[in-house]
Order: sequence, then structure tokens, then C-alpha cells
Amino acid sequence: MKKLQITDLLPEERQVIEHHYGNQVHSLHSFSPKQLLYLRDITDDEKEFFSHRDSHHLTGALLQMLYKIKGKLIPTRFNRALNVISRHDEALRMNFCDVGNRILTVVFQERLEMPEVVYRNLENVQGEQLEDILKSLMEADMRRSFDPQNGPIIRFSVYHTGEDEYAVVVTGIQAMLYNFDVRKIFCEALDLPYKPQLNAVSGLRSHMSDMEQSVITYWKKILAKLPPQPQLPHMEKLDNIHRQEAFLSYIPHNIFAQLREKAKGNKIMLMSILQTAWGLLLEHTNKCDDVAYCVVVPRYMGKDSENSAQSIVPMRLIIKGNPMIQTIVTKAFQQFVISQPYASLGREGLTNIIGQQKPFFDHFLNFHDFFLEGVSYSTVPAEAYGRLVVQNSWDTRDIKLGIGFRHEEDQLVMTFSYDNTLYSPVSIEKLFRQYILILQQMLADWSDNYSIFTERLAKHATSVEQTKKAEKKNTRGELQNYLFKLDLLQGCENGVVQRFVESSYMISYFEGDSLPEEMLKTKLVFLVEGKVARNMENSEGWYNALDIKKENCWLNELIFLDEKKARVSVEVLTEQAKFLLIPLSSVQAVMSRHPGFAMSILKYTARQLEKYQRLWVQS
Repeated sequence: MKKLQITDLLPEERQVIEHHYGNQVHSLHSFSPKQLLYLRDITDDEKEFFSHRDSHHLTGALLQMLYKIKGKLIPTRFNRALNVISRHDEALRMNFCDVGNRILTVVFQERLEMPEVVYRNLENVQGEQLEDILKSLMEADMRRSFDPQNGPIIRFSVYHTGEDEYAVVVTGIQAMLYNFDVRKIFCEALDLPYKPQLNAVSGLRSHMSDMEQSVITYWKKILAKLPPQPQLPHMEKLDNIHRQEAFLSYIPHNIFAQLREKAKGNKIMLMSILQTAWGLLLEHTNKCDDVAYCVVVPRYMGKDSENSAQSIVPMRLIIKGNPMIQTIVTKAFQQFVISQPYASLGREGLTNIIGQQKPFFDHFLNFHDFFLEGVSYSTVPAEAYGRLVVQNSWDTRDIKLGIGFRHEEDQLVMTFSYDNTLYSPVSIEKLFRQYILILQQMLADWSDNYSIFTERLAKHATSVEQTKKAEKKNTRGELQNYLFKLDLLQGCENGVVQRFVESSYMISYFEGDSLPEEMLKTKLVFLVEGKVARNMENSEGWYNALDIKKENCWLNELIFLDEKKARVSVEVLTEQAKFLLIPLSSVQAVMSRHPGFAMSILKYTARQLEKYQRLWVQS
């Protein structure tokens, strides 16, 4: 691919580049620290993983890999290896920029901001507990987005899991990771010779030219005379800077038990019930009896995750006559079983078959992780060069909504990935509740006709809405109530609490999520609901367990220290946790005017000091 300089670009393209990366022509008065080595058009391989809705936003598919390494991996050496490889390998110095009519790869002379690396000690965790912790941490990491145009597009988490044994999680933009072997970094960190090998990353690409005519004919038949594109439920127009956000929910245990009973151990039948409920929700929202949507599944059902490329399977839910709910689900089951072997189209292939310029499918139900049997981290042998244990993908390019399903032994997890200009956490929660309502009604009316199901669903929905309105809480009053419960504010005059009502707010995080470091530096963070673990960095760079905190606890008492000796991280342990945030600036303003509040902080800190002194003596 031809290397370009800034002077080779069109004026409007050059303007976009200099907007993001500053002036690229050396001069005495205007110099950008983000100096580009060169630019180039993205390759066909890279193009497969990008889409852009407009000239202001670029979205790329994410890829995540878990490696198991044998050796002595020291944080300082890993950091040094990252710096060394960054200087020699352009992949770690690249970004991708949408300049209007094309996407360019931009390569910097030097990467000023190095990729994020988290180090944590899990030596004392074994067996299933270790598997569960790694899974929740990896899922939380995948929910964090990247900006392909600015900053590092890869990050690392290194977990010390045993003697000379490490789990390394690599998450990044797939367009870069597809042709970059992260084992280069492992070899540099462990002082091993690097041996190039075939890329272990399994791609998600499929080309129309590779498809047999029978496949094209099949999908033309299925996708013929499509109904209008369905309106997604609970969408709203929000004035946000566009990005994909995530919301985690759990299907209630009693409903999950009924689902397993109906599915009789068959995962495809279980998926058929879940995706039929979504189809019925779309029909209910759009007041129609014919909808089309897509499910995403592994290309090789039941195989281990190293061969877990994805397939997109379009589904059509058409209600004719007055069938039983069980019959509707059975037909969905049969349709999937017949269609899945033909699932070799990508998004562009589907668009071409349908014959529309704009993609018809704007959301996906992702059952990829739902079907994978996977490989247990504990049973895979560690290797000096790094053994790939599991590989995950997260592709939400140009879609309004993605719903991922994950089947665990005792629970069913749903992850909503949504466009934050169209959905908020509140509207996603409404969507989840309505989906659960339909699922519950399907199970209750399993052997009844569709007309009975819709009639009871309408009555049930009305009843739920009335109950919700009756129980609706005043947000301001709820916030004030939580503030009064905090130990830190006990004994303070009412005026102090009222001042914090104006500036504080609440936010939720999910299991495995780590609270942003910037939040812990700029806001007083209190745990309102749930349970969290605090980890503290030791002198070698590893994060070790500090303590477990429950409700109504202040989590970042060290916020007032300008120079901290060690960093503390906070990780959610329960399915969901709610936090109360008070800006540090507001607290400092109140402290200067209310000495009683400053004394309350001093007493709280003294009590914490006393607690840790007693623990130290007892240990």
C-alpha cells in the first residue's frame, strides 16, 4: 500500500487530519507533538472491520484474546517490552481516521500515550472461582470502547494466576489485531527469541465471490418481499456525543428455570424461545405480523473458541392464522436449523441480496458466546510463548442495538450494546422489562393460541404500567435519602446535605467493571447498593486485594492526598452496584463554609485508621 504524506491529501482531507493531530508541516510557530510518519489507505483486510455512519464518527469491531503464559512476567519488564515493540512495530503506533470519502491509516513517529496495562495478583484464587473472575473481568473490559482515531487502540490486563503462570487479556480494534502478533511483546518481556507464526486469530470475514450459487438463491428466497424495517422499541433522540455503551441484565431465575424446562436441554430450542420473544416484541411495537431480524451464532456450533468465527443468520417471524405459542417457537427452531448451514453472508452480502444501499438490519441478537463450549483456563497448559485460550469478538458497527446472550449454569445473562444517541440506561431498562414481560407471558401461554397470548399480554402490560406509576419514586428525594444514610454526613446540619443534593448524582456499574481512575481522583465515591472489592498497587506494580466493601461505604478516602504512594482500584463483585458521586470541588467548597463537615471527615478518617491499626495488630 502506497505511503502518503500530508501534502498528498486533498485540502478537505488535510483539514480533517490536522484537526485531529495538529499541524503536520514543521514550522517554528506551530508544531504538533503528534507527528505522523506517514498515512495510507486502509487495506481490504482492515476495511472488513470498519464502518462509518458519517464523517464525524468511525466505529470498528473489537477483538479480545486470553493467553496463558509460563515464565516470570514482571510489570516493569512488560512495560519496557511494550515500549520497545512500539518503537519497532508500526501497529502499536497506528490509528484510523475517517477523512470523508475514505478511511486512512495514520502512523505516528512516536506513540506518546502508551496502551493501558492493568496488573493484578490472583495467585490465591483457584478452580471455578478463577474461571468466573476471569470471565467477568474480560466481559467488563469488552464493554469499554476505543476511539479508533485518537489514542491507543489496544489494552492489556495481566493476572498472576500461579507460580510462573500468567493470564494476559488483550483487547483492541480488530483491524489492527488481525495482522499483529502480540506474542512479540511476550517474547520481549520474557527475553525469548520471537518466532513468527501463522495468525491464530480467526477472522469474521466472508465474501460474496466465495459463496456458492445455491447459498445466494436460498437467501434471496428467504429475504424476498421483506416487510418494512421494524421500529425498535423505546428509542429516543438524545443529544450525546455518539458512542456505543453497554447495559448488563440477568433473566430472573424463576423464568430461566421455566425456559430450561421447555428447552429440555437443547440450546437451539432455548435460543429459539429467546429470539421468538424478541420477534413478538417487535411485532407488538410495530403492530404487525411479519418481522425480520438477525441472530449471530458461531460458524462451527459447539467447537472450542479458537475456531469461533461468527455467522449471521437472518430470521423471519410471520404469524399466520392463530397458532399456539409452542408452534411459533417450533417453526423458529426449524427455520434456524435449515438456515444455519447457509450462513456464509456478511453484512455487505446481506445488503447486496436485499438490494438496498442502506443496511436493512440495524440490530442483532448475538448468541455467539451462548453456544460456545469454550476451553477452561485451568485445564489449558501454559506456554512460554503464550497459549491462546479463548477469543471473543464485539462487533457493534453502525447498529442501533446489539443484544448478547450468555448461558451459564445457573443464570442467563443479557448484554445490551446500544447507540447512546438513541438509548439511555433508563430506556434500555424499560426495553429489558418489556422483553421479560413477553417472555414470561409466552411461557405462561405455551399451549394457548396467539390471540389469547396477545389479549393477556395487553392486560398484563396495563397492570404493570399502573403499578410502576404508583411506585415511582421522586429522584431528588431518593438522592437526599441516600445522603442522610452516609456515615460521613451523620451529625452534619441539614444545610450541608441540601448543598450536596444539588451537585451529586448516582450511577450504576455491573459485575467485573472497574471504576474509572479519573472518577476516583475527582469525585467522592460512595457505595449505595451492592458489594465491591478494593485492590491496592504494591511496590512491584501488581494490584493485591485490600478489602471488601458493602453498602454505605466511602470508597476513595485518599482523594484529598495530592501525592499518593499507591493507587487503589475498585471492582464490582455483585450483578449490579449503585454509586453516589459528589464532585471534589463541591466538597471542598462545603468544607470551607461548614467546619462541622470538615470535622466529620477528620473523625471518619481517624476511625478508618483505628480499624486498620487493630487489623494490623491482630494479623
